[in-house]
Amino acid sequence: VVGEPRVFTKGSLYGYIDGAAELFLTAGFRRSTIFDLVPKGASPDGPKRLTLEIYEMETPDAAAGIFKTRRVGDEYVSPRLKTVHWIESKQANFITGVFYVNILAAGCTQNEVEEFTLDMVREMPPARSPVPLDLGWLPREGILPGSENYVTEDKQTLALAPFLSSPVWGLATGISEAYSVQYGPGPSSLVLIKFKETPPNLKNEVVTLFGNYLAQVTEADNLLQGVSTTGRDYLLRKYGNTGVL
Repeated sequence: VVGEPRVFTKGSLYGYIDGAAELFLTAGFRRSTIFDLVPKGASPDGPKRLTLEIYEMETPDAAAGIFKTRRVGDEYVSPRLKTVHWIESKQANFITGVFYVNILAAGCTQNEVEEFTLDMVREMPPARSPVPLDLGWLPREGILPGSENYVTEDKQTLALAPFLSSPVWGLATGISEAYSVQYGPGPSSLVLIKFKETPPNLKNEVVTLFGNYLAQVTEADNLLQGVSTTGRDYLLRKYGNTGVL
């Protein structure tokens, strides 16, 4: 640890993250503790630095809500880490219980950030991070633990499939909710879209979307499929009120 930890409360959070403080306070923020560190084996005078930000929220759902705003959906997830997370060379995020944890890295490799993230998860109070729907029926073979993710932001939907940003799905209006999970080693993504009520003329509009965004579009036995310009295959089938992409 370099220097003393810094603690911020509701009244002082603007002094640390002015632009994002309102998001945390609205979600249900209690306090945050910030640590400045150097990785294991690194020189205190060297270029490698880590900043560990631990945000204690009022509920696990509040922590998950912050996490989903910080994730695109195609980031690396470690097979050694089961809590919901993502890792890159300059940043990592994870949630556990009421805690949202942000790690900022400078001059570090992604492997170093991953090892540090694993160490931090071990130090945090154990808790099961919430996911929006039951994942128990999904195939477990090849699933990347911790890759579960709410699909709500435009940047998330565009990373998964550009046509998911269409209002046809009702994600923005609350008619449906969706989340994604990744499978390796591809990686491949599976998106579940749970409709609270099925929009009128949904099937025809989705077929039109596929035709607008994809090539080689075919439909047979309630399975719609197509190929993107980058060669990525998309398959969609609806089971009752749930669409599986």
